[in-house]
Amino acid sequence: MRRASIPVLILVAVTLVPSLVSAQGTLTGTVRDESGAVLPGVTVEASSPALIEKVRVAVSDATGQYLVAGVALNVVQTQAVSDQFGGTRPLPGATITYSFVISATGTGSASTSVFTNDIPANTTYVPGTLRLNSAVLSDAADADAGDFSTLPNARVRVQLGTLTQASGSQTIQFAVTIN
Repeated sequence: MRRASIPVLILVAVTLVPSLVSAQGTLTGTVRDESGAVLPGVTVEASSPALIEKVRVAVSDATGQYLVAGVALNVVQTQAVSDQFGGTRPLPGATITYSFVISATGTGSASTSVFTNDIPANTTYVPGTLRLNSAVLSDAADADAGDFSTLPNARVRVQLGTLTQASGSQTIQFAVTIN
């Protein structure tokens, strides 16, 4: 019996495929002294390497209660492919433009927020395409908020500063070509 094998080519179109990442948490309690009496006005610090700002602070109220509230950072990622033939096929030489919309919700703030994204395997970063809220950022680690680096991995990085719900969304964009 003879078997025939048919090669199959699977193309994955990555045109405007959104993904969402989000995280948030809170910590509550009552501050008491050794006798069990409540202590108002006490600063409570919650720290964790998982926190963006590493430490969150709350002050106990008149009843000794405290709430260390988190800020949720939501990241929506989309990508659009444009090939050199005017289509949207992910062929070698095609360009993928990535867009990340970062927004904060909740009562806290994310201090010294930094967005970092590795350049996908089998792609090459397109110099001069890094943007924050439509403003072009340089690829060098200099006075503006963004940079592209090849060490230890190819990646883009954008310093966002302090993010709160009131600060609104921040949009980061960059492009790569498929090798």
